[in-house]
Amino acid sequence: HVAPHIGVIYFEEQQKAYTDSNGYAIGEQTVKLGRLTFGPKVSTSFTRPDGTTIAPFIAIQGIWDFKRTDQVDIDTGFAVTGSDEFRARTEAGLSIRLPQGVAITGEGFYDGIGADGFNAYGGSVKVGVPF
Repeated sequence: HVAPHIGVIYFEEQQKAYTDSNGYAIGEQTVKLGRLTFGPKVSTSFTRPDGTTIAPFIAIQGIWDFKRTDQVDIDTGFAVTGSDEFRARTEAGLSIRLPQGVAITGEGFYDGIGADGFNAYGGSVKVGVPF
């Protein structure tokens, strides 16, 4: 199975000026993020003779930040947000469902392909047991 994906996210937060507990004046600021994500997810499933279903998948996702607010290092005053507006993320996983209904799913991702100075990775394992 091939499942195409496209998504758009837009977030904007306006923060008013305030004075912190140490008496420092913090100016107002606006934080924005506009992001387009797109790409396919390829999956398949098969059932073994004992009734166990195995379903692997792999996905690649393009990520384009069309609007964002630079982050600033408070010690140096320099922008720390990478200059890359476009990057890619890969995901892969496997689900196993036993005939008794127990389900085990493992997923992982790597984000930051094509981006300088940014990468992220993670994963999850889920177990479902029917009662």
